[in-house]
Amino acid sequence: MVTRCNVSSWYVDPAFRIYSAMFASMTQKRINVTYFDVTPATHTWPILEAQGFEVYCRGRYYSVPALSRNDVA
Repeated sequence: MVTRCNVSSWYVDPAFRIYSAMFASMTQKRINVTYFDVTPATHTWPILEAQGFEVYCRGRYYSVPALSRNDVA
């Protein structure tokens, strides 16, 4: 069984933000968990890299509805 955790939704109350790095380091010590951030803000990239995260993909995804029908009523 693989456990995955998306850290992009973590929030730390402003009064406790001085402890946020310690919180992150304590929770990310579990070696049987894969941590990822699906939607990191650009200004958080250096923080994530300092915590050991690695870039998986910098690409973009585009789709074209080529097989759709034009049903206009």
